[in-house]
Amino acid sequence: MLIRTLNCQRCGGRTAIERGATEALCRHCGQPVRLSSAVLQEQSASAAHPPGSDLRLGMKGTYRAREWEIVGRQVFGMTDEDGFSSWDEWVLVNGDGELLYLEHDDGYWKLSRPFTPLTPPTVSFLSGLNSGDLLLLKPGIRSVVTDRGRAQLIHFEGEFPWLMERGKLVDYLDLRYLNQFYCVEWTADSLEFYEGEFLDERFVFNMFGMVQRVLELDRRATRQRDRAVFGAVACALGVISLVLGVFGMVGGAALPGGSADVDLSQVGPDGLRVGPIPLKSGGRVHRLDVDGTMSQSSVWVGAVLEDESESELVGADKDMWDESGYDPDGAWHESDLHASAHFLLKQPGPYFVRIYAERDPTGGVPAYARARVTVRQDTLDPKPVFLFGGGSIALGVVMLLLGAASKPSLQGAEGDE
Repeated sequence: MLIRTLNCQRCGGRTAIERGATEALCRHCGQPVRLSSAVLQEQSASAAHPPGSDLRLGMKGTYRAREWEIVGRQVFGMTDEDGFSSWDEWVLVNGDGELLYLEHDDGYWKLSRPFTPLTPPTVSFLSGLNSGDLLLLKPGIRSVVTDRGRAQLIHFEGEFPWLMERGKLVDYLDLRYLNQFYCVEWTADSLEFYEGEFLDERFVFNMFGMVQRVLELDRRATRQRDRAVFGAVACALGVISLVLGVFGMVGGAALPGGSADVDLSQVGPDGLRVGPIPLKSGGRVHRLDVDGTMSQSSVWVGAVLEDESESELVGADKDMWDESGYDPDGAWHESDLHASAHFLLKQPGPYFVRIYAERDPTGGVPAYARARVTVRQDTLDPKPVFLFGGGSIALGVVMLLLGAASKPSLQGAEGDE
C-alpha cells in the first residue's frame, strides 16, 4: 500500500493519505486532512530541492519487460570533508507492488532492489567496517566496501510504502563487486539490504521514453567524438612538426667552401673575417652554425654573416664554456659549445663570416680555444615549425579534454531494456 505523508495543520503531527483517497483523518488528533494540502506542502518544500534530472513523479518506464511508475522522490544529504552534497532517490513500483530505487548523484545512476541475505550481518558488525573491507552478502560473492557514511533525509515528495520522516538519519555502506553494487542501510529500528547495477544516462532516458533527451545525448556524443578525433589529428601533426623542427636544427648540407676553423686567440677587437663563401640558392633557408672547442674555459663567441659590402645579414652568438672535475660520484664533464641562426637567402652571391671572441675581463682568450663556422643549405627554420607544432599539440590536448568532458557514466544493463 502506498501512502503520502503530510503534517496535520491542527496538531503538526505526521499522518498519511492512502493512494486513491482524497482525504483522511489525522492519526493523532482526528482532524480531517486533504490530499490537496499534502500536495501543496510538497510543492512548497520541493522548490528548495528541485530534481537533479529530467525525471518527474508519475512518469512510467519499462525495465526488463515490466512497466514501472515513479511514485516518490527522496532527497538525501550529507556533509563530509568535501562539503555538503545531496542526491535524489526515485521510488519505482510495478503492478505487483514490487519496488525499485533509482538513485541519481552527480551524473551517476544506480538502480537497486531490496533483498535479504541468507545470514544478515548485525549492525554492530557493519559499524566496524571501513573502505577496503570485504563483506559476504551472497554465497560466493565477496563485495568490497567502497564508502560509508551517514546521510539525512532532507526532502521527500510523492507516495511511499511507509510513513516518511524528514530529518531521519541513515547510516550506510556502499559495496562493489564487478559491475554490481550493494548497499546496506540502517537506522535505530531498521536494517535493509539492496543490490543493483550501474546504469548510464542513455539507458535511463530510453527506459522512460525520453526520445528528445536521447537525441541530445547522441548529438553530444558526436561532438565529443569529433573533438577527440580533431584533437588526436592536431596532436599528431604537432609531433610531426616538432620532429621536423629538430631535423631543421640538425639537418642541412654543408656547402663547398662553407666551413672555416678559427683559432679564437687570434681574433682581434674587429673580429676575423673568413670567406668568401659562395651561396647560390636564393629563396632557400640556410643555417649558420658555430661550434666551439675548448677545455676548462669560457669564451663569448659570435659569428656574423656579411655580404661583400660588410653589411650584416644574420648572426649567431653564445657564451661557450667547458668544465670538468671530480665529486663523490666520480668524474664529471659539462659544456655548451654550439650556436646557430637560420636565415632565408634572398640574393645569391659571395658572402663572408666575421668571427668575434671575447673572454671575461679577468683574462684573455685561452690558447686552446677554437671555433668552426659552417653554412648549411636547404635546412628547415625550426622556429615557425616549433610554434606550429606546440600550438597544434596545445590545441589537440584541449580538444581531447573537451571530447572527454562528459557527465560520468558507467555501463549498465543495456541489454535488459
